[in-house]
Amino acid sequence: MIHKCLLITILCLTYLCCFSQKTIVRGHIVRDKYLTTIKYYKPFENFRNQEISSEEQVDEAGNFEIKLDLKTPSFVKFNIYDQPISLLLEPNDTIHIEVDSTQKQQIIETTDWYKNIEKGQISRNWLFVRGHNAEGHIYYNTKYNFFPITKFYYVQQVMDKIEYKDSNKILYEIEKELKNQTMWLDTLLADRKISSTFYNYMVDDICAAISSEAIHLTDLTLRQTLFPKEMMEKAQTIKKNLFSLNKPTNKTLRFGNYTIRYIIQYYDFLATTEKIDSSMIIIEDSPSFVLAPQEEQDFLWGYSIMACLNFAPDEYDLCKIIHKYLDRYPNGSFADYFREQNLCAKTKQNNIHFVEIYENDLFGFISHFSNKRLLIDLWATWCAPCKIEFKTYDENFKVFLHQNNIQQVFLSIDSDRIKWRKTVESFNLSGYHAIANENLLNSIQDVLYDKEQLSIPRYVLVDENGRILNINMKKPSQIGFKDDILSYFK
Repeated sequence: MIHKCLLITILCLTYLCCFSQKTIVRGHIVRDKYLTTIKYYKPFENFRNQEISSEEQVDEAGNFEIKLDLKTPSFVKFNIYDQPISLLLEPNDTIHIEVDSTQKQQIIETTDWYKNIEKGQISRNWLFVRGHNAEGHIYYNTKYNFFPITKFYYVQQVMDKIEYKDSNKILYEIEKELKNQTMWLDTLLADRKISSTFYNYMVDDICAAISSEAIHLTDLTLRQTLFPKEMMEKAQTIKKNLFSLNKPTNKTLRFGNYTIRYIIQYYDFLATTEKIDSSMIIIEDSPSFVLAPQEEQDFLWGYSIMACLNFAPDEYDLCKIIHKYLDRYPNGSFADYFREQNLCAKTKQNNIHFVEIYENDLFGFISHFSNKRLLIDLWATWCAPCKIEFKTYDENFKVFLHQNNIQQVFLSIDSDRIKWRKTVESFNLSGYHAIANENLLNSIQDVLYDKEQLSIPRYVLVDENGRILNINMKKPSQIGFKDDILSYFK
């Protein structure tokens, strides 16, 4: 009896130990500048998280350790030196990664480096992984995540070759491309370098990303065609066939790296033929989410609200929308975040200053703020990357500028003054604000862009004597931004 009880106790302890284990990611950063924290995104229970970040301290030697409670395999995103790294982690994994920022910089400085990514010929020296599925992590992040936009080059090339009238040909070419892009996984699985779980999740992720881009390009062509009615039926056939290749209802896609757009596209497609209960809609722009299963609706609505917060807070009644979400999903994936932010209770800044500009050149504009150090933020209301940076302008950032006697100036290249003012107030941007006239825009293009095409966001540092110290600063969210500023004012 004692032996039996002892055996049961041992079994129970073994069970508890197994299920109390955490997924551990240990890392080392080879760095050229001092880095104190890294960002990572804990997965939600039923979905991957790519919106709400956490921070982990990096010690003086460049080491860190993150412990995660995972109940199912999921991509987990990390931001290290502004480089996104996505690891497909399984419950109880222990992974060690090493990131060398100096190697990454050398790759980017190589001529045609993006073409080498496309061909899979880029150096892997920037990332080292040891542990479960190590080879798969390195290959995936080097080919698809080092510079994410390159993952779609081949899709564009395939679609450009084909007449949209031939939907069967499009399906054939995309299906062939799906096989080409996942052959490396077949090889690693055959060599037992990755698990079958890793293989299945990764194939689903890559196939969904490719199919999603093909659907996106189809929609673009449909909007630009001279014969939309003739194209509509063909486009619907193309989408239906693409969705059949990789089922959007597959639950592994909820934890994918590049799959959220594919899932949204699927419900938009269903909305063209199915009836929608308007009483269940939280955001008018996304009625199709009503067609998703309940456990998906929570995430999809929350994800869309985050997009509104980040890119277009001036276009929605966010308090009303968030209250709707919290009423329906009091324990939802984004519920705690929305409550903590307390967005409806936030007061507007009273130090937003709108300035009328009469100067016709950049230096004349700068002279308007005589004897002041300036950080000029060149932006526009339609520029999503510009708006993403606004999240960086928190109290710590404002204190930093104040301590260094730097005045923040927002110079917009918009033409719609009403929308411009509304956006400034919605983002609560304290500082000086102006819209560039045509002559000032021409001067900016000459001085900052050497008469080349204007691109934003752009950050310009000016000293108290009106001299431009740097015409193209790092983004405020990037590591080393504050160090670079301090280097000019020692």
